[in-house]
Amino acid sequence: MVGLMVDNPDPVVKDVPQVCANNEDGFDSSDVFDIIGCIRDPEHPFSLAQLDVISQENIEITVETRESSSKPPQRKPEGSIHVMLKPTVPHCSYITLIALCVHSRLQRYLPVDVNWKIRLTILKGAHKNDEALTKQFNDKERVCAALENPDVLKDVERCIDDDMCIYS
Repeated sequence: MVGLMVDNPDPVVKDVPQVCANNEDGFDSSDVFDIIGCIRDPEHPFSLAQLDVISQENIEITVETRESSSKPPQRKPEGSIHVMLKPTVPHCSYITLIALCVHSRLQRYLPVDVNWKIRLTILKGAHKNDEALTKQFNDKERVCAALENPDVLKDVERCIDDDMCIYS
């Protein structure tokens, strides 16, 4: 647990089926779910998937190949990932840390052969400050600045560390 304050003392925990990504279809939402679903919740000893903060249904992904203007022309894949977070309570104070964990883990594990744009949002009405937080999550400068803070980075690393990740 990060601090002494507990936002949700009795969270609902669900069973998360083991998802095996089907690589025949290319990189898709199940692959993204495999990357981020195991992130440890900062408040409870469960994964974000177990707490239903992250679900495969709330992940959208697109990958497009576009012609570049270089000579000779090269095809350069552009990818977009949209993850909709669902906090366990409408006043969750850990949602910003959770968003930083999702950003960090995606940046660490996404395929490098695609230029990715990551967009995080909070499901409408799932948090009392959903619009302001969504804006904050997608401000690249704020995300970078937060991850440069050693204390914040320590909390993020603890949640996304492969040895600490919880796989249902």
